[in-house]
Amino acid sequence: MNRTLYFLLFLLIAWIFLGCWLCCSGMLGGAAAGVAAVAEEDTSSSYLWSLADGSRFTAGANDQFDFVNSTQGFLPIEEDLNGLVASTATYLNANPDRSLNITGRYTDEETNNTILPTLGLARANQLKQLFVSKGVNSKQITMDDNLIETALAGGDTLFNGIALRFGDLVAGEDTRLPRIKSDIVGKPITLYFPSGKQEVNLTGDQRTIFSDIIYYLDNVEGSNLTVNGYTDDRGELSGNQRLSRKRAEFVRDYLVGNGISTGKMTATGFGPENPVSTNETSEGRALNRRVEVTLN
Repeated sequence: MNRTLYFLLFLLIAWIFLGCWLCCSGMLGGAAAGVAAVAEEDTSSSYLWSLADGSRFTAGANDQFDFVNSTQGFLPIEEDLNGLVASTATYLNANPDRSLNITGRYTDEETNNTILPTLGLARANQLKQLFVSKGVNSKQITMDDNLIETALAGGDTLFNGIALRFGDLVAGEDTRLPRIKSDIVGKPITLYFPSGKQEVNLTGDQRTIFSDIIYYLDNVEGSNLTVNGYTDDRGELSGNQRLSRKRAEFVRDYLVGNGISTGKMTATGFGPENPVSTNETSEGRALNRRVEVTLN
């Protein structure tokens, strides 16, 4: 009886060892091998940055939108990020009920030299214009900004400066356009210039106004800007007319660099015409050296 028990126990132990050996050799491991293959496929298809609209759309890239300190234009992007932008534009064009929110990130280490209230909004607007150039309706794109605490890499570059998020296109009455039409359309924004110089220094209020102007130009067909330059009456008339035109063109190019289409602007120089103050005092002449930007 004891010998029989020992023999059965020996067979059980042998069977256990045989089963372990077969599993390790793969003869009984088909299911485990299949799981490993799926995990490998998932890893190979992963991206540094992914974008999805539920199950309706997915795209990915191994690149991000990076920005040099205090600038609004993103650094050159790689082929796969260009592909993400192109496929996203195609998706939005085919689905007019969907919208894309672009959030531009910025830090308090940076200086805002743009026409918009924050550098984050200016960065978002740069990407928005890229989507618009690919046929996306500007009404499908909204913009936000996000002040972050992340230090600039090496003090010079902000990595991953853009976030994207899909949503429903919000329908309903637009209360912003009537306000802009009442408060801004036909009322010049005046930019002043030191004698003989060309430079633009906007106030916070003017940046808010330009944010409204961009919104109006994007959403009102036929809207445009006139950019008119003026000087004081010191110097030759021909020189003043040339200087006023250069100032108007400088502002036009500055606005183009901030995302406003050149096709929606005209720039003209009027020299010392239409003074707003006397040219007999230095204070009056300073007021006459100006460029007026008017939304029509």
